[in-house]
Amino acid sequence: MSQTIPPARRRWPRRLLLAFGGVVMLGVLALAGLAYVWNPPEPDLAGSEFHQEHPPSTVDTGVARFSYQKFGHGPAVVMVHGGGEWSYTFRDTVQALRDEYTVYLVDMPGNGYTTTIDPGFSFDVPAMTSALDAFVDAVGLEEFALVGHSWGGGWSLRYAQLHPERVSSLTLLGASGIDEPDVWDWRIFEVPMVGEAMVKLMGRGDVADFLHKAFVNGERVTDELVDEVSRTALQADNRRALVLSQRRLDWSETERDLGNVDIPTLIVWGAQDAFLPAEFAGRLGDGIHGSEVHRLEGCGHNVHADCPEQVEQLLLDFLDE
Repeated sequence: MSQTIPPARRRWPRRLLLAFGGVVMLGVLALAGLAYVWNPPEPDLAGSEFHQEHPPSTVDTGVARFSYQKFGHGPAVVMVHGGGEWSYTFRDTVQALRDEYTVYLVDMPGNGYTTTIDPGFSFDVPAMTSALDAFVDAVGLEEFALVGHSWGGGWSLRYAQLHPERVSSLTLLGASGIDEPDVWDWRIFEVPMVGEAMVKLMGRGDVADFLHKAFVNGERVTDELVDEVSRTALQADNRRALVLSQRRLDWSETERDLGNVDIPTLIVWGAQDAFLPAEFAGRLGDGIHGSEVHRLEGCGHNVHADCPEQVEQLLLDFLDE
């Protein structure tokens, strides 16, 4: 004779499933609240020592009100920072160039002190390339040397592919542009809802961690550097732009069209780059005919700031040719 299970005992699995489902639902609601409702406090944008020493200018376009700085005299050089950073990253480099060149340091949309005006701005490669074009038009540049780091290197590379008549030379510093997945530090922002929550939970300590990973010479990651980067990176609009950029920056066309680059090109990479492998320097160099490739030992992703003397000399020699 079969044994009948009492009704109370049969209800326990159902109750456990309901409880588990309730916990999951609460977790999803909490994550959604973090991602889409809660907004962390923003650092005060005032207080940049770099801006106090070198007050920025602004120029309005249909895309953005660009914040930029202009140094020196001579042929024009436009320098484009990487994602999450701003013109401050080139504070040493510009001092080496300003005696011979007119150097423009521009904060790109979604970064630094630039204010994005276009509400539909997409932060993908075409949008960032068009934004760079809008900036150089607004400041009256017809031909210029272009220097880009990380994402800024990828945007600069694509700009040179699309507007070769305006770019006299191209320098890529630990640059994006190779169609390969990013390290998980960045790919986490691609996960829906999780990315929005993670970027809102970022604080000054997380910015410091990213910077330490970008440098081999840790003594260069000073409190001032962390303050200058986190002050802008932790603004609400810039947090949002970082997530959208990570999801939308597609480098497939950029790598596909490497052979179309027919201007003098310098490629400089930190051999210990922890974000974009040093092998990418070779792939860019193989694709861009006649390019000059240097891998610097003891240097990380922010190669221009991690090993400034070496990079500055390479850049001066290259621009002087």
